[in-house]
Amino acid sequence: MKKLSSFFLMGTVALAGLGVMSSCSSDDLGNDSTTNPGETKAVKTQFALNIPRANGGTRMSGDNAQATQNFLGMEDIRMYSFKGEPTASSTSTATFTLANIAPGISETASSKIYSDVSVPVGTTHFLFYAHAPQGTTDVTNADNFTKGVLNFAAGTDNATATNDISAALVGVKGTDNGSADKLLAVLNAVAGVENWSTVAETTELGKLYKNFITLKAGSANSIRLALQDLYNALGGVTTGSDADAKTIANNIRTAIKTDNVFTVTEQTNKTFAITTANTYPNNINLPDGAVQLSYAKETKTFSYAGKSDLTGIQQLDAAKICFPASIYYFQSSDLAATAAELDNTAWPKTTSDWTSNTVAPWLKDGAAGWTASVQPTTRSIAMRQNINYGVANLATTVKCGAETLADNVGLKVSEPNEFTGTVTVPTEGFTVTGLLIGGQPTKVGFNFQPSDDKFDYTIYDKNLTGIVAKNAESTTTNYTIVLPNDKGRGVAKQEKVNVAIELTNNSGVAFRGADGIIPDGGKFYLVGQLNPDAKTIEGVANPAVFMSDYMTTMNLTITSLKSAYNTIPDLRSTKLQLGLSVDLDWQAGLQFDVNID
Repeated sequence: MKKLSSFFLMGTVALAGLGVMSSCSSDDLGNDSTTNPGETKAVKTQFALNIPRANGGTRMSGDNAQATQNFLGMEDIRMYSFKGEPTASSTSTATFTLANIAPGISETASSKIYSDVSVPVGTTHFLFYAHAPQGTTDVTNADNFTKGVLNFAAGTDNATATNDISAALVGVKGTDNGSADKLLAVLNAVAGVENWSTVAETTELGKLYKNFITLKAGSANSIRLALQDLYNALGGVTTGSDADAKTIANNIRTAIKTDNVFTVTEQTNKTFAITTANTYPNNINLPDGAVQLSYAKETKTFSYAGKSDLTGIQQLDAAKICFPASIYYFQSSDLAATAAELDNTAWPKTTSDWTSNTVAPWLKDGAAGWTASVQPTTRSIAMRQNINYGVANLATTVKCGAETLADNVGLKVSEPNEFTGTVTVPTEGFTVTGLLIGGQPTKVGFNFQPSDDKFDYTIYDKNLTGIVAKNAESTTTNYTIVLPNDKGRGVAKQEKVNVAIELTNNSGVAFRGADGIIPDGGKFYLVGQLNPDAKTIEGVANPAVFMSDYMTTMNLTITSLKSAYNTIPDLRSTKLQLGLSVDLDWQAGLQFDVNID
């Protein structure tokens, strides 16, 4: 996503007789002649929404997460009424669908009045849900990365059970068009070149074979770079005196051109560049490191697998990599009701006024004329609590901790003298191309809290334009919308969250990482951990890494490249090599009071 709002909305809904579209008809909610004739089951009221504009930032474009105090509007506004405070086992008495609120509100015009909404008599509480413009559940929709998306589920009838209300992340993985098979065909043609596997390991061809079959990174770009290095390294063999070796080398070069998946072009300096139109796995929305190769010596074939023979760490499950969440609003609130029909000017205009006992009419002078439930005579209703974000926000900065960074000198390679042991950070910085956030819940329930203890989904934010890791300098902040991973205030320990950043090696040299060589121009991954232990927030007991309506700040510092991965490991693993120093903090949302007319 590009950045969500750097601060969260503390919104307000005044239900002074909200003019909404209700899923219940007025006929259905008319007189109850079967009980007490003349007593109404529901009353038509006026509802007024007062929505403070969020000061937000989304790297979901800078605008898509309300980054510049721009209100993007609310869509799919849903309300559920209850007799009593809703719990996990409650059932609503009515369901309301409100008309969308358009963007473009201002501080002087931020309230919107709805009229003629049927609200059941006896109602004491409401649940409120809405979202900013978001993508769709279609995994081919690019808006899912820029705006985020959540799959909201709830009952379709009036009596909606709270345990049927949920919001879940949407998986990014699309359907491949055969591009993976095309890559494997080339790799297997190369590996299967006659007599190459039997060449002595001490020869140039033998060393090249040994290196080739250890290839782990399975993206089209990683394979392209590996084949390009191999093609150029074979130049010395093709000009040598050993006729058999020259034949094998020429056959390897021919195999690299199998099915024209890769195009070889000679450069002016007598080297060769290889290009390809194949973008796997980006073509199915996955990051380069989400696909990993495995080689079977018995059959001399490559396949896509999920475990690294080098590290023993399970690869990230591609089926559980998801789009960022969208901006979602939520509130569970009690109400205040009155028989008076309030004029538009009678409603408080700001968030603070809404809860002020000197301004809010239902709090003034003992709230004369106001009740805590809807009565047959009710004409105006106030939803007493402010609307907040149901989701959480992650603000990320990245920098390098030194001008030069050590690589993994302990990694065994055939030509250790190719490496100096350190890599100079590019002046322009390493380009950060992706952020992966682990520890996400399967889904959240009606209160936007995790529905179970399974935190095994990962958000992939790939719209990080302008984010670079420079020496001792953090540049642009990236913002990502995520789901809360709060296990509850009564737990002794909250979950740790592992994150990974995807970077491009634009240093000009290859280096040794945790699980192999990171080629020049290739993608690599560094892992960090967010540990909430011993962290405190005023007024919050046992804070989680991600909490509704809070922004978590994550300042990452790259201290070494020795823990760089070619592919993305399972972020749940306890064996991860952490290559990032993490400074973790929370910021509470600022309030911005804006009215909608």
